[in-house]
Amino acid sequence: PVPNVYVLLMDRRGDLGESMTDARGAFACTSMLGGGEYRAQVFPSPGARVAFALANGRTTVAIPNGDAVIEDLEIAIEHAPMTIAGRVIDDKGLPVADVHVEAIGNGTTVTQLLPGIRADANGAFAIGNLAKGNYTIHAHAGDGSDAELPNIAAGTANLEIKLARPGSIEGELVGFSTTPRVHARQVPQRLLLGNEAVIDGTTFSISGLMPGTYSVEALG
Repeated sequence: PVPNVYVLLMDRRGDLGESMTDARGAFACTSMLGGGEYRAQVFPSPGARVAFALANGRTTVAIPNGDAVIEDLEIAIEHAPMTIAGRVIDDKGLPVADVHVEAIGNGTTVTQLLPGIRADANGAFAIGNLAKGNYTIHAHAGDGSDAELPNIAAGTANLEIKLARPGSIEGELVGFSTTPRVHARQVPQRLLLGNEAVIDGTTFSISGLMPGTYSVEALG
């Protein structure tokens, strides 16, 4: 039995049933509409986007209608949780503490509670309980600096994340009859990055931006 893993049954319509397993590996996915084939997946946690590989080859469950009860369903998985570990440093090679580091898988689930952890005083981190696969590792510090490393395999032990010191964009507002909302946006591989501006009269300032090219918009 595999306790404390997340079971998801979902059909093409997006109808789903979900459950955590108990100490005996038992689960109960309820409140489904039925009337079709549901894909069975088992994840390390509700927020994980990469599922464990199935060991018995069964990937779908036929549920004829919402009143049907499917009992004694057994899902066998290759249960081998893995870890991605490493260190966060700045552009001078010094450790950066208290950085939020998260692992973003290529799959999708119904939540956005991604597996993550905060780096310790030495910049060290270890994100555990991951299924085998590749992840984009995203790091975000309190000063607004961000970094993304794509295609990092679960099991990587000496990953180094380099955070560049953030910059800012400043400018002037011309021709607006009311104070607009101003922001800068950048779209990397997985996440939308950017910040809102602080407006003072006819000037604006957007701080905490990682190095790069941004689209700056003023919305009246």
